[in-house]
Amino acid sequence: MQLEEYFEQLAPDDIRLKGTRIGIESVLYEFIHREQSPEAITKRFPSLTLEQVYATILYYLHNKTEIDAYIAEWLAFGQRMRGEASEKSSPRCWPSTATETATATATTEGCRAMNEIRYLLDENVHPSLRTALLQHEPMMIVWKIGDPGVPPTGTKDPEILDWCDENQFIPVTNNRKSMPEHLTDHLVKGRHIPGILGFFSDERDKVHIFK
Repeated sequence: MQLEEYFEQLAPDDIRLKGTRIGIESVLYEFIHREQSPEAITKRFPSLTLEQVYATILYYLHNKTEIDAYIAEWLAFGQRMRGEASEKSSPRCWPSTATETATATATTEGCRAMNEIRYLLDENVHPSLRTALLQHEPMMIVWKIGDPGVPPTGTKDPEILDWCDENQFIPVTNNRKSMPEHLTDHLVKGRHIPGILGFFSDERDKVHIFK
């Protein structure tokens, strides 16, 4: 098997391990910046095999200049997003109970006035949605799974919901199959969330809001 066959390039800035949702940047960040061993990385990402982790490291070593630039841009983007979030943030906008979730999701005018809209896009949501949201409302904070400082690609839905709860982000997903169930479990446990937006392609071409 050729080394390149372990990966698929979805975009110039989006290279993933084939058959997974995990980007090479997530693996290499653990290896380079956190000095984790390949074995430790497989524990961090259970969906990866040790062979895939070693392939990613070898791919990096064979293409060090290009991949260093790739990771540097990924880290710089994360820093820019965190800087914008710090400038735009205010501590007072989000509801804190499940009862308020639907209102927070469907009605964001109050938050908009206080520059407090924060969205976390699921990794399978097309990147163009982030561009469209920011064009519509530049003061929004729109991050995507896999960005520095947020859950890495491959993170399970329950962990994403926990992160959004703790950081007061509204997750944006096209996961019709399991997210409603995970959201129900999340709320039953007494956890909260500002809201959740579901973008699904169906015959009505509408946005679905989980309540």
